[in-house]
Amino acid sequence: MNIEKKRITVDDDLAQITRDLNAAAWDKANDIKGYDQKYVAEFVRSKDNVLMVAYAGDKVAGVSLASKNYAPYKDNESWLYIDEVDVASDFRRQGIGNQMMEKLFEIGREMGLDEA
Repeated sequence: MNIEKKRITVDDDLAQITRDLNAAAWDKANDIKGYDQKYVAEFVRSKDNVLMVAYAGDKVAGVSLASKNYAPYKDNESWLYIDEVDVASDFRRQGIGNQMMEKLFEIGREMGLDEA
């Protein structure tokens, strides 16, 4: 199955992305309460935040949230904190979660981070 993994930015159609996310087959295991366009925009406005959506055609197959974290150490150590990797219930057990993790690691490296 061809899965497109896309990091969402303020330049994307956030209204459509919010509709797509809310239309996905989330179940109790995902613990997703619904997405709000205002908060999606707020989240992606920061270059340190990552909202990644996995698409199977025009359907959302998964979503991931991550952010760059900083420690108060002398060397200002930072890493990619992965908060969520959710796969829609109708796309589970197809390796999509692994694909999203690999893409998050790639994005982290692009952000100059070598730890997650």
